[in-house]
Amino acid sequence: MDHIISRSFDEMISIYTRTLESFYPARGSTGFTEANQVHIYVNALIKCLDDDQAVSWLEFPWVEKKEHIDGFVFSPRHKAVFFIEAKCSGQLKLVMVLEFSQYNRSDSLGVRPPLY
Repeated sequence: MDHIISRSFDEMISIYTRTLESFYPARGSTGFTEANQVHIYVNALIKCLDDDQAVSWLEFPWVEKKEHIDGFVFSPRHKAVFFIEAKCSGQLKLVMVLEFSQYNRSDSLGVRPPLY
């Protein structure tokens, strides 16, 4: 799994490199929004998982729906759940995979404990 995560960060860097070679998607000190960081990383991770059944969601509700995780990816093939959080302070910072866990019991997403 470490190899997949490393490749996904390489893919994210590649996407940013291609983007920045074409144009600069921020003005002045506006930086890059968390939403774009998460969107680009989630797409890179799904590509590297090579799982046609993988699903993702942005701003996934968490803890009684009072908070959210910036991104969520579930891979049935790898039996893995990824929670992704991004922080932005005017400059791009790497999206961080906060947790990845194997599941061993089935509920609506095959995740234990349930994520709702």
